[in-house]
Amino acid sequence: MIELIKRAKELVKHNKVKKIGGPGAMGQLYEVEEHTVRIYHKPGRNIAECSCLNGSRWCGEMPICVHKISVLLFEAENKFDEQLDKLIELYENWVEMKLPIKPQNILHDLKNLRDLK
Repeated sequence: MIELIKRAKELVKHNKVKKIGGPGAMGQLYEVEEHTVRIYHKPGRNIAECSCLNGSRWCGEMPICVHKISVLLFEAENKFDEQLDKLIELYENWVEMKLPIKPQNILHDLKNLRDLK
């Protein structure tokens, strides 16, 4: 399992995950190494399906594959980046305000965090 996660991180790092379809009735579609991963939402859960043989729950192996893990990591990184950008925008608007904590210091730290990625 650790090897799967390491490989999934490498796929995300080298931009091998591409979103090919937006949210719709069929869910969100992603392409990872010539395999298609579909994520759709049911009440209270997300369901991921992959076109690879290892991604099927009917085979004798684990029902999670590296493609599914890489798509989940890709989605998490995108959500993190969106939240970070919103925070930076918020603190940029607060720079002129007199607050107990200087927004410039927090803004500097947030920009450094974004640049580390």
